[in-house]
Order: sequence, then C-alpha cells, then structure tokens
Amino acid sequence: MMKSNSLPGLTWSLLAASVLLGGCATTAPAPAPGMNTVAASHVAVIDAGSSGSRIYVYAVKSSPGQTMPELSQIASEKVSPGVSEFLDKPDACAGLESLVEVARQVVPERQRNRTPLVLMATAGLRLRPDRAAIMQAVGACLASATDFDLEAPVVISGRYEALYSWLAVNDLSHRLTGPLTPLGMLEMGGASTQVAYASDANCGDCLSWPAGPDARFHVFAKSYLYLGQDQARYLAGRSASCYPQGYPLDFLSLGEQGAGDFDRCARAIAASFAVLCEILEGGNGPHCVLERPLDRTLGGDFVALSGFFYTFHRLGVEPGQALARLQESGTEFCRQKWGDLQARAAPKALEYERLYCFNAAYFWTLLAGHYRFPQSSRKVQARGEIAGQEVSWTLGAALDLLLGNQPEAYKPPLAD
Repeated sequence: MMKSNSLPGLTWSLLAASVLLGGCATTAPAPAPGMNTVAASHVAVIDAGSSGSRIYVYAVKSSPGQTMPELSQIASEKVSPGVSEFLDKPDACAGLESLVEVARQVVPERQRNRTPLVLMATAGLRLRPDRAAIMQAVGACLASATDFDLEAPVVISGRYEALYSWLAVNDLSHRLTGPLTPLGMLEMGGASTQVAYASDANCGDCLSWPAGPDARFHVFAKSYLYLGQDQARYLAGRSASCYPQGYPLDFLSLGEQGAGDFDRCARAIAASFAVLCEILEGGNGPHCVLERPLDRTLGGDFVALSGFFYTFHRLGVEPGQALARLQESGTEFCRQKWGDLQARAAPKALEYERLYCFNAAYFWTLLAGHYRFPQSSRKVQARGEIAGQEVSWTLGAALDLLLGNQPEAYKPPLAD
C-alpha cells in the first residue's frame, strides 16, 4: 500500500525568466531529529529523470552499537522513456514495473513488505508544469505493481538532492562518523547543478542533519536549476568557439562550423550569463552565480560527481591535479578537428564527443568564477566511484529513509 534542440529566441528566454526570478529555495523543515532507524534488510530508490528511470537496490546491515546502517548496492537497472513521457505513452508503466521486478529478484519475498521503495524525481521534473499529474499517474502505476513498503512518489527539492549526494559521498568515505572531516560535494546534472558541504552552526541557509543521538551536521546544500550542463548549453552554448573545429552547427547560419577556442568559449558563456542575469533575471536568477562568489565557510576537499566526472575523465584530468589542468586539457580538446575525434571515438562515445569542449569551458568558468577555486587548487577531485561503489544521490536518500526521515518535496517559486 502506498504511503501518504535549439534556442527559439528571446520569447522562450523571457518565459524561462519568470521562473528563474523566483529561485528554487523552499522552507520545509529540516530532517527530523533523532535516529529512529527503520528495521529493514533492503531499501530501493528509483531515480526518475526526464529521459529515463533507474532503480538502485541496497542491502542493509546493522550491528549493535552502530549509529549508521551500512548500505551496499546489490542491483541497478535503467529503463526509458522517462516519467516525463508518462502521460503520453500508455506503455510507460511497463518500464516502472520492470524496475520493480529487478528489486523482486534480489529481495526475498518474506522481506518485501518491510523493504521501503520510493520513486524520487529530480530537476527534469522540476521543469515540468504538469509534474503533479505525472506523479499521480506514476503512483497509480506503482501501487498496482508492487508488494514492497511503497512510499508516495515525490519530486524532491533541489537542496535535498544536494544533501543526498553529500550523504552518499561521506557515507562511502566513512566520514559521517569518526574523526575525519566531511568532504564537500559538487554534482553536475543535465538540468541542474548541486553543491553541498558541512558548515558551522551559524550557517543560516544550512540544513541540520542528525549524525547520531548527540551529533548533528550543519550542511549548506543548494541546487541551481537551469545550470545543469544541458540547460546551460541550451542557453549559453551559442558560440562556435564552444565546439570542436569543423563540427557542423545547426543552430547558426547554414554551413557554420565549430571554431574550437576554449578561452573564447569561456568568455562567451560568462557574457551569456551576464545578459540573462541583468536583463532577464533582474539580478536575482541562477545565472547570476558568476557575480556571487560562494563563501565556503569550511575548507577541505570536494568530490565532483556525474557530469563533472565524465568530462574530467575524458579530458584526462586526474584526482589531485590542479584546476589549471582542466583549462589546459579543455584548450587542447577544443582545438582538435571534428573529423579526427570521429575517427578515434568508439561508436557509443561519439554522441558525447561534441559536448566536451563546451563542458570544459563551462565547468572551469563555474568552478573558478562562482565557487572561487584558484587555478592552483587541488581540492576538486572528480570521481565516479568511492570504495568500489557507484556514487549516487540515491544512496543518501536510502540512508535518510532508513533513519526515519522523509524527503522534502519541490515547491515551485512561482505558480506554473
């Protein structure tokens, strides 16, 4: 039973600005205090994106005296289309049912009614004005397809997505308990980008998260909607310099090709953000980030996830290297000819090759501009795994559920 392609011009941007002006902060309460651990041997979380949904199933191990349950991923599977197409495709429910079946294969029947299962949607659904209708249809589908302890599906707030990724990073690094300083977290998705790090008790914008009966973390957690790599490219990737030399550009005049210039691309991105900030967002929107240095109250290392990791890895920027290496590698990549990249790329990787020039310039601009990491900084380390396990915000969500807390639902800043 369930518990409760190309930018069409200024008109689209003005419509987007009506949402951008409001930001995406929420005022829901912080996680409930205490450590009311849910008795479960497994927990399953479905990460519902706009293009696809993936289930993660975790085995739970608890020992006497432990303040945190131990989670290990035992199954994962992705299906398409995403829940954003749920209302238009009658067979979309079959995809979610197949994900539930993945959980059935690894969770014994006698334990399923005590195994929490929840679908959480992120930025792709925050962008949808019909998100409530989609979630209602998703809930009806899951309710008829599962014998698990089903939680109500939810579009989670951006700051909780950031919190959950931060929890995942620090849980896998064994930094939620013990003497080690927690790591900061940077995450790059398609529609949004997240940042989270432990701060002090005077942090007014922080979430208070229980780390034990007598301990709490104050976590600065923020998500910037419209600043994910796909949305940023959609709004600020209009310069030929942001694409490899010779790449055919369909959004410019007929026959235009990429010019591959990292520095010019970075300047073009900053200029585009400045226009969005000053003219369309009135100085208050997410694209004003380059004008607002983020005060990292506590220093320390940051783990960069998702889009950051894939771009850093492709460009050969290794953990522990200075941020300047991203600029150097990005410059080298942008200068390459599109024909050469095509000839060397594996078939499955080819569709991503055109993106890395823009990504490198955008990530460097964001990290050096808004987050104010110096070029000599070695504090940003891009990782896809920690301790041999995939880093996904769903692990943090699963941990929080087991501790008796509930996710914070997204609330749009303005009426859709």
